[in-house]
Amino acid sequence: MRKKSLYTIEIPYKINQHIKENLQNNIPFASEYITEFEIDLAKNTLSYSLSDDSKNDDVVDKVNRVISLVKPARDGDLTVCLFDQTHIDNQSTSIDVFNKLIEDGQVFEVSPGHYSFRGQFLALYNKLNERIMDFTKELNAEEIVLPIATPLEDLININFFKKTPQFANFLSILKNDIDTITEFAQDVDKEDKSINHHLSSPKHMCRSAICLNSYKIFKDRILSKDNYTTLTVFGKAFRNEEKNIKSLERLHEFSMRELIFFGDKEYVNQQLEKCRKWFVNYLEISQLNAKVISASDPFFANSVKQLEFYQLAEQSKIEVAILNPESENYVA
Repeated sequence: MRKKSLYTIEIPYKINQHIKENLQNNIPFASEYITEFEIDLAKNTLSYSLSDDSKNDDVVDKVNRVISLVKPARDGDLTVCLFDQTHIDNQSTSIDVFNKLIEDGQVFEVSPGHYSFRGQFLALYNKLNERIMDFTKELNAEEIVLPIATPLEDLININFFKKTPQFANFLSILKNDIDTITEFAQDVDKEDKSINHHLSSPKHMCRSAICLNSYKIFKDRILSKDNYTTLTVFGKAFRNEEKNIKSLERLHEFSMRELIFFGDKEYVNQQLEKCRKWFVNYLEISQLNAKVISASDPFFANSVKQLEFYQLAEQSKIEVAILNPESENYVA
């Protein structure tokens, strides 16, 4: 088997952990020909391999465009650490936990980025959800169920595709035509499995965050203090994570328990502060190597610098980041 060529690009500005994570988020979407990549923080370089080496001239251009997009608007790290417990050593075991879970059958890969859970792992998964559910009662949260499908019209209205279009997983159906449906049924098991010409234009996307379908509930309503609301919802979310899928750190399909606050700024900030304190307490009790930091969404747009700078400057996004000892990544 021919050894794949490895291409290396020197990043023209100094990268830190935050910038590395932004590159990690965005490089998979630079080109479909990228098969693997690695960012070396010490060397300030990005290395990648391709499925077709003849495409490298085009790929270099696209990778450099992503590197330029990710460059911070200002020098220095704008992230703020609100709680630091990174001194704790959680690496007392030499077991490769993820592969052990696969080996024991507690985690099973149905397809890349889609897993089934059982056994002790599922018990832990459910226990964490129970703990958070207990906390939601302290916030007087109302539990609701929201649909997975999000109308494209709603997403366009909130400029979703101008901020994080790379995550989109569209929902489509067969064209409502007897000839198309019959042809699809007859041809689907043939060697050429392309079905695009059988599909209707999508009108929905699988939600990338649970909250997306909650805002319509309050559309055109004026909320008074008497009807400020906290909602909680549990369900599946879907994101196209491309080459970032290597374990359970990043998934195409994953579960979320969300708390969503509707009220004025004071009400929302009070509820968010209760959440922050709950998680800090949980991290201290569990003695996990972790931190609570200001963060930004993985924007993928021409205005990424402005969007990221605004979030970090306003500290409008806060993450609990926990160390995965195997990969040495801090995972939100």
